[in-house]
Amino acid sequence: MTPLIVLAAFFFLEAFLRRMPARIFKSVCWERPARRDGKLTIAIVEMGADDSFPQLWRSVGHFVEEHADVNIEVVPFREAGKGVLTGYAPAAIVLTGYHQELSAYHPGEMNGLLDFLRTTRLPVFGICGGFQFMARAFGADIVEIGFEERGYTPLHLHTDDPLFGGLGARPVVYNRHRMTIGEVPGAFSLLAESDACVQAIRHRERPLYGVQFHPEYADRRHADSIAMFGNFLTIAGLKTRPRGD
Repeated sequence: MTPLIVLAAFFFLEAFLRRMPARIFKSVCWERPARRDGKLTIAIVEMGADDSFPQLWRSVGHFVEEHADVNIEVVPFREAGKGVLTGYAPAAIVLTGYHQELSAYHPGEMNGLLDFLRTTRLPVFGICGGFQFMARAFGADIVEIGFEERGYTPLHLHTDDPLFGGLGARPVVYNRHRMTIGEVPGAFSLLAESDACVQAIRHRERPLYGVQFHPEYADRRHADSIAMFGNFLTIAGLKTRPRGD
């Protein structure tokens, strides 16, 4: 390999790493901690298909453990029907994103999860692709936006909601996606948008929240979505982890 090729490869790798959220490297080796008696449980549903980037559930799991004083279970989406999820007796459920094409999913393999979302009374927090599939469960289409919305993005809030408690008028969140929902399902209220697409929705009667952005990739300078997740935990009746714990 010539020095020129090595130099080009170095600059390509540096540029690639610069575009990745710093927090992703902290969670690359995360493993689910052992269960502790007396703690409530959050179930994380891994929404990635077989060829999905394997970091998804680790990033979300690391984030949940960092901010929620709970036990954590990780469930692949194919297994996440009513019987499996309720078997863990979770106090809340978090749906991860996905990075692969929609064609990577086979027809019917998500029916159990979608049926569960249509009927559950448990608090659910859908992130990016998880938000999109939550909306699909209630009749929305998942569509291309025509470009990649990536990086820290200010939100336009459409309504007052406990999810935004303690935040200013233009929260900043991290986005990384090419897909979005075609419309807000009739059972949901629009909470926030960016200049590109819908960013947050809430079921009108149940504690189901969907956000297009990635709170698990927030940093200290852009911590608004961490506060939103903390607000969701409060809505779900869960304890946030004390700072420095």
